[in-house]
Amino acid sequence: MERPWTSRYDHPVAEHFTFPETTLDRIFKGTVASHPGWVALSYNDEDTTYRKLNDRVNRFAHGLRSLGVSKGDRVALMLPTSPVYPMAAVAVHKIGAVIVNVGVTTKGPEFALILQATGARVLVTLDLFLPNIHASLFLNIHEYLNKVAEMDE
Repeated sequence: MERPWTSRYDHPVAEHFTFPETTLDRIFKGTVASHPGWVALSYNDEDTTYRKLNDRVNRFAHGLRSLGVSKGDRVALMLPTSPVYPMAAVAVHKIGAVIVNVGVTTKGPEFALILQATGARVLVTLDLFLPNIHASLFLNIHEYLNKVAEMDE
């Protein structure tokens, strides 16, 4: 396959990459083990080391398991770009679940459809986004009740 865009690459950018057959969880564990004091995240002048992030990831994964989330389950993440997202994402991967990304501006029928179509068991979000969620769920329940009423007629 011809790749004309590679002629514009700065040198020494490789044209091909080989990715290891591994999981995000294994990569994260390896990094925590070899560099626990290194800064993993820096946000609003606050640094979080890999050790601290790992502790948060483990607590979050435990919380997901306590909600009944297990390998293969879908977990919807409706989170902004902040340190909460990578913590939640690594925790979801840690237990073998699958991330369903939901944009923070998603609402109404689109929100309900995403949850329904993906079979997400849990939604992880911030209270900031609850008004959109409440409106979406009410809309979905209202539509369901209308369909049930039509069946009864």
